[in-house]
Order: sequence, then C-alpha cells, then structure tokens
Amino acid sequence: MKKIKFITAVITLLTLSSPLSAQVFFSGAAGGRLNNGFYKNTEEKACADLTANVFFQSQTGITDNLWLHADFSMETSNIANATLFNKTPAFFQFDELSLTYKSRLDKFTNYIGVYMGAFDVAGSDIFLRRQFGLKNISSKLTDDWLGNNGKLLYPHFGAGLSETIQFPGNQAAALYLYINKETTDFSDFMVLNGDLRYAYASEYITADCSLGFGGPLKETYKANDVFVVIDTLYLHTGLTLLIGNNYTQSVFLQAGLANAEYSKKTKKIAVTNKNLYFLLEPRFKTDLMNIHISFFSLTPRACEKMFFVDDTFGFAVNVFDDRTESRNNGLKWGVNTIFSFENCSLVDIKTPGYISKAQKNLTVNHYGGIRVFGGELNANLRVNLMYLFQKEHSFYEGIKFNVGYRAEF
Repeated sequence: MKKIKFITAVITLLTLSSPLSAQVFFSGAAGGRLNNGFYKNTEEKACADLTANVFFQSQTGITDNLWLHADFSMETSNIANATLFNKTPAFFQFDELSLTYKSRLDKFTNYIGVYMGAFDVAGSDIFLRRQFGLKNISSKLTDDWLGNNGKLLYPHFGAGLSETIQFPGNQAAALYLYINKETTDFSDFMVLNGDLRYAYASEYITADCSLGFGGPLKETYKANDVFVVIDTLYLHTGLTLLIGNNYTQSVFLQAGLANAEYSKKTKKIAVTNKNLYFLLEPRFKTDLMNIHISFFSLTPRACEKMFFVDDTFGFAVNVFDDRTESRNNGLKWGVNTIFSFENCSLVDIKTPGYISKAQKNLTVNHYGGIRVFGGELNANLRVNLMYLFQKEHSFYEGIKFNVGYRAEF
C-alpha cells in the first residue's frame, strides 16, 4: 500500500508540474490469440485444450512532454471444458503502467519515469525501440503475436523510478531504482533493485546492455528481529546486440542472467539453468527468403510465455518471407524447425552425458500472416515429429494450432 501511495504521489507531481495546453494524442495496439492443443485424459481419450490470450497497450500523450503508457493482458483457462454460455476462469494482469516526463538539457534529452509492472526490461529490444524509434530487431523465435510482455527473456515485475538521458548520436544511458517481489522456499519477500543501462544504435551496430543488483529486504536474521538485513544479492544482466541490420546479413545476440544469487557465504555467482538465458542467431538474407539459424538456452519462466518454444535448450532454423512492403495484402509465410532437449540448458554442456540422455523433440512450425481490416491475422500449425516414435505419447498430443490477430491504432 505504501508503494502504491508513493508512486501515485509522484505521478500527480509530474502531472501538475507540466502545462496541459498541448493537444492530447493517443496510440496503441490490441489483439489476441487462440491456442488449441490436445492431451490424454484419465481414460486415455483425446481431449482438446483451447485457451485464449488477449492484450491491450496504449500510449497517451497528456502534453507534449508527458505521456502515460498502459499495457494489460488476460489469459483464459481451458475454454473447451466449458459450455458455450458458461463463464470461463481467466487471469488478468497489468503488464505495465508508467508515466514519463521529457525535458531538454542543452544537447541532451532527459526522461524521468515512474512505473509499475515490466518497464524497459533487460533481455528485450523495447528500450531500443522507445529511445531510438527502431523497428523490432528481436528474434522471431520468441515472437508470440501479442504485446511486449511475451517477448521478454527476463520477465520481472516491479515498481519504481527511472532516469534516462539520451545523448547525441543515438546514445542513451539509464538508471533504475525499483522494488519487486521474489519467491523462494515457499516464502515471499521484497527486493530492492538498482540497475544501470547503456544503449547505442548505428547503421550496422545496435547494442543495449544493462547490469543491476537486487537485495532482499528481510526483517529477521537468525531468529532475531532487525530493521533490514541483506545477506544475499541477486545479479541480473542483459545484453541485446545486432551486428548488421534488418536489411543485410547480420548476427543477433541476447544473453544475460536473471537473478543469479551471490551470497557472502559462497562468494560465488550461482549460474544455473533457471537464471541463464542465451540466444545466438546468425541471419541470412537472399532475394527469395530469409534464413535465421538459432542456438538458444532459455529460462523455464521465459518459455512459459512462448508458443514456438517449449523446451529450454536447442537449435532452430527459421525460413521465412516477410517482404510485405511491396504487397497490398502483406502476405507472409515461414517454416520454423526446432530441435530441442527437455530440461537442459547451456550450463549442462559441461556434463554432455546428461544432454545425450535427455528427452529430445523435433517440432515443425508452419506459420503465415496476412493483413486484414487494418491489422494482421496470423496462424501457426505445429507438429512434434518425435511423438510418432514415442510410446508414452500419442501423435495428436504433438499437434498445436494457434491463430492470432493484432491491430495498431
């Protein structure tokens, strides 16, 4: 409650300190996705698993120098289990609610922000797009046809303040102070975080790197009540790098750590399969198509948000054509083939026997999109070919179908 009151006070102060004579503007995006798969019930019969995701994101310019950003999303449980006129349980959350104030300082531009939710999170290209107006450079492997939240390799939510300075020559530096909640050993605790960030964009190099620490704010230590004690630090880092650009041959890299523990007792940074993410993607462009070859090691938490990727470790070859600028209907297509290992990560390379014994999956994703009513309609058919040879699975369990629509306004 204190956190909400503090943020509300800051938002009010920024609003009152800015003249309201400028014209209000509004922009945003909205859409949704239906996800259909199959599973065995207790009677070994095939059942449908149909869920829906919807999202809405908006940016409202209160004045020329002050704007409000709001993103929210909702996900339903299995719609197929309910009749047509019954209510279906759904999960709603605010992905981002932020207020940003812009001011000029000689040759620099200063942005002060107050936010709740996921704001310019490390492991995404959101900061680059907002600061430099770039087009999306993130991997299509992590796309989900929804809002910004689904693209995060390091998803976390918090509330706090940000200070960003944009320098001449497409350079920007930022400082973040925020509080979020973590869960460990069935206990919830608040964490105070401080992050630094630097980003740069040119014709052939685009980079965004961040580094931060979080300290759990505990009120007991060795069974004694204290004001605050910090005996463990959480390290989080993020790097987004594109060598080349969207119009040439290029190499894309995303890497980082999501809350790697550093304690006074061990004096080591605990890098595990739950906090390390890595995505290396050479990109090739021909006159007929694009070819992206991906090597990835993602956290289980990040994979929960994706529909191309289920397993945390593997390789992918994505062949697609999205040259929509010269087409009235914006037709595009692609085939994304993924060979992956269950419950493995880059950390497990030091024990190759563990990887060789892991369950392997080979999935083929056929997807396409077309412009409809000012938005984009997408569809994806996914087949896990390994289920043809596995006795513990039926082939239909490896079939999934997704259809999504997204429109900007």
